[in-house]
Amino acid sequence: MKKKLLLLILASCFLVNCSALKRLKTVTQGEVKQDQYFEEIPFRYVKNQIILDVYIDGKNYPFIFDTGNDLTMIDYSIIESINLKSNNVNGDISDSNGISKESTYYTIADLKIGNINFLNTGAYTSDLSYSYQFLGKDNYVGIIGSNLMRKAKWQIDYKNKILRITNNIDAFHISPNAYHFNTKSGKHGDAKLKLKLNTFEDLFTFDTGSSGNISTKIATLNTLNTLNTIPNISKTGVNSIGANGILTSTDYSALLDLELLDNLKIKDQLVTFSENGSNLIGNTFFEHFTVTLDWSNEVFYLDQNEPIKANIISEYQLIFHPNYLTNKIIIYGYKNDYPLENPIEIGTQILTINGVNVSGLNTEALYNYWTKKDLPDTFSIEVEDHENRRSITLTKKQLLPMQQ
Repeated sequence: MKKKLLLLILASCFLVNCSALKRLKTVTQGEVKQDQYFEEIPFRYVKNQIILDVYIDGKNYPFIFDTGNDLTMIDYSIIESINLKSNNVNGDISDSNGISKESTYYTIADLKIGNINFLNTGAYTSDLSYSYQFLGKDNYVGIIGSNLMRKAKWQIDYKNKILRITNNIDAFHISPNAYHFNTKSGKHGDAKLKLKLNTFEDLFTFDTGSSGNISTKIATLNTLNTLNTIPNISKTGVNSIGANGILTSTDYSALLDLELLDNLKIKDQLVTFSENGSNLIGNTFFEHFTVTLDWSNEVFYLDQNEPIKANIISEYQLIFHPNYLTNKIIIYGYKNDYPLENPIEIGTQILTINGVNVSGLNTEALYNYWTKKDLPDTFSIEVEDHENRRSITLTKKQLLPMQQ
């Protein structure tokens, strides 16, 4: 597997610093209107994020399906368009990057997924506009959190891009050989499982709001390095998007052996380490399984649907991506272990890619170009460097495992 060109997208949140009683009411309230139900809902898998259609007051809105979010979230852009009731409480929301913001808590009277009505769902408000620059037409305006998920049983079929919902766990096909674990999640909050990285063992959040594989803190890498030096690479730039904003930093990547879920052992898996990171397992790992979520009985099932291969990290010297707010392709970061001879600043605009002018495209044309591009191992770009045009050759190189 190649490491993603741009970044991890982390949308997890944690509720802190508000009235405990009102918080608990918001997080645990709600119910399903139907008694007996089974639905299969198609979802879009965009940049390793599960995006599904949600209907509120007869209108369709794209939401991310995020097991790591304690509470369902709605963007400021749709507040005036839907039926909301204030819960008369504000509180700080802290995301997986450690960025906190105050938010208002609401009740959504009727939120519909497929033909299933989720009534009186607790939610909070947030500003997702910072993410629009990366997503283009795939913008989302909300997050389905674990508070809503707990009202039903769910199955994520990554292979067929289908989300199944039922009141009865027996309606799902779960292989007798499926891995399973107790989430220890109680009546609210996220689910965690024990994961060993080489010799380091800790609890990690089961987070479908993370587009990455395994992520953790730099302190974990430091702990591992006290026993044996771990080969790693680093990059500096825009490295993650949390529920409250964008984080620019230096992070590190390594290939480690994993052990989890009844001795499921996997060699050479990508792990990302960052200063403000959280212990997360994301969609890049889960997409090898059909995942079943039984929150009420605190049991999750992982039914493996394909082999999990050893990872290889091959990358160019620079990280670049469209900014769909300005319709420019921008350099967002660089590889510290694979530098250019003459460095280029983060934020520099790319004018051409392999001779194709990408500087005057509208949003749709830029989106179509970016999603259909197939870059060779070596290609050239032209950039605007302090009002001068400069040509740069980028070459893909295997960085991990390190070649002799």
